[in-house]
Amino acid sequence: MSRADRFALGLATLAQFVAREGRDKPVLRSHMEVLERVVVGPDEVETTESTPIKLGSWVGNQRTRRASLSEEQIAALAEHGLVLG
Repeated sequence: MSRADRFALGLATLAQFVAREGRDKPVLRSHMEVLERVVVGPDEVETTESTPIKLGSWVGNQRTRRASLSEEQIAALAEHGLVLG
């Protein structure tokens, strides 16, 4: 999985968290979020896939790696209420 893929996965998980909890609730460092995604298989059958993501760690890593994030990535995080001071 590429770095861009991991960022997209983390961002989707953050979006799910914000949709449920709101933009003002902080993501605790220990928080584990189960990302629910609809996946279409080779036989065109849709299934729901559940993937546990350590969202709190991911958010902390984005703050730590702020200098290496693109402006687009920083803007995408800000759209979900995560401002990297």
